[in-house]
Amino acid sequence: MTEVTDATGDLAGRAALVTGAGRGTGLAVAAELLARGASVAITGRKQPDLEAAATELGAPGRVLTVAGNAGDAAHREEGVARTVEEVGNLAILVTSGWITGETVRIDGGALASGRNA
Repeated sequence: MTEVTDATGDLAGRAALVTGAGRGTGLAVAAELLARGASVAITGRKQPDLEAAATELGAPGRVLTVAGNAGDAAHREEGVARTVEEVGNLAILVTSGWITGETVRIDGGALASGRNA
């Protein structure tokens, strides 16, 4: 993993949702967000992979795992809802693993699904 040495901005107290974070780019982004002080919810298809990723991230109490398929609108809504409920007000969304065509919008705290938002 590449170490960021010119980090700017304190993310303490902020919640992030990172999709596709069981490995690769998503996992690296989640690690950087944690290093900068954010708490993160990570999503991916397989719960065992997410649990391994959470262990690798090494931030007990600051990582939430939500397993599911990003192509499933209900899973995307669950990821956002659980992040808000269990981690805090969602301030950062990183879509490292996502299906194009459908989006999830957050408007004034309300959650809605739509196309071409």
